[in-house]
Amino acid sequence: MQANQTLFGERTVSIPDNPTLAVQCNHLLRLTDKDKSLLDGESMGMIDRKLMVAVYEDNGLKAAASLGYEALEEFLMDSKRAPSPDTISRARRWLLEHDYLRVSQKALKDAFNQEKRLAVAFKK
Repeated sequence: MQANQTLFGERTVSIPDNPTLAVQCNHLLRLTDKDKSLLDGESMGMIDRKLMVAVYEDNGLKAAASLGYEALEEFLMDSKRAPSPDTISRARRWLLEHDYLRVSQKALKDAFNQEKRLAVAFKK
């Protein structure tokens, strides 16, 4: 893992063993550097949904939707333009774990409570 900055000052990461994840992480970094409110939310799920919409919009969702159902379906089936929600969530988790992103305290508290509930459920 390596942190870099581009010529224009954008933060980037390099993940040599997972270049696909690196692409998504860099996309999220670019979007969240432009709009910090994407990291505000009451839960990680809410933040992940906000990030998904931002990624899709950045990749042309509105243009595809304006062209009709077939164009929208084509957009959503293209994994490069519409990465899976899981891919976006994994990138967000990687960036949080490596201290590239900071989310709202409310989301952190909710994630902690969810983790505790899961731990109790698995002990039963």
